[in-house]
Parts: sequence; structure tokens; C-alpha cells
Amino acid sequence: MTPFAFFLALAVVLICVEILVLQFSVFWVFFFGLGALVAALYAWLLPSPGWIDSTAVFVLASLAVTAAMIKPLRRWQTSKVAMAGNDAIGQEVEIEKAVAFDEPGTVIWSGTDWKARLDQAGDPLQPGQRAVISRVQGLTLYIRQG
Repeated sequence: MTPFAFFLALAVVLICVEILVLQFSVFWVFFFGLGALVAALYAWLLPSPGWIDSTAVFVLASLAVTAAMIKPLRRWQTSKVAMAGNDAIGQEVEIEKAVAFDEPGTVIWSGTDWKARLDQAGDPLQPGQRAVISRVQGLTLYIRQG
């Protein structure tokens, strides 16, 4: 297998895993997928690229993508602005770790654990109970009893 074929296959696998399985909940897998795509492009453009060169390009490109995206990603994750029209709104979730108005907990939505808070004051929700997502801010789901 050539470095081009390997890094192209790695890029496809990593990007597909991030999109289809993790649904952009991790992002790091996507960043390494982009690094692998850059390494594949590098290996394709050079007449006879070596494994060491291509691997170095993969590592450097992955680090560069991560460095370029970390600030905007953190800013988005801590954003206090609600996402209008988010498809999560109205979806039912299961409480994994107790959620109270003044104490965040954890819910399971779309196969992933999410930080959750109650949207309004009320009785805490216990593990196993169901709730409905009322809004999303950054990476926090605000829920109400369902």
C-alpha cells in the first residue's frame, strides 16, 4: 500500500466516523481526518513520497488544524447564545446523572452523553427519567420534564 492510499483511506475513515458515529461531538477525530487528507494530498503530489515524510506531514497538518480550530471551537462551546432551529429541540432524552435547576447533570441524546440543566426551577430529575430538550446553548442541553 502506498502512503497516498493509506492516508486517503485513513482520512475517509476518520471523517466518516466523526460525522456518522460521533456526530461532531468530539471534533478531534475530524481534525486528524483533515490531517490525513493533507498527507494524502502531499503523497499524491510528490513523485515518490516516503512513509516518514508522509507521516510527518500527517502529524504536522493535524497539529496545525487543531491549533487553528481550538480557539473558535472553545468560543462556540462556551457560547451563551441559543441555537435557533436546532433539531435537538423537542427531542426526548434519558437522564443519566441527576439534573437540578442549580446543579447540572448528564443526559443521553443521540447516543452521546451531554451536559444538561433544567430550563426552569422545579424538582430534580433522576437517572432513568425522561425529559424533553427545550433549548441548546453551546454544548449544554436545557431540558424540562417530559
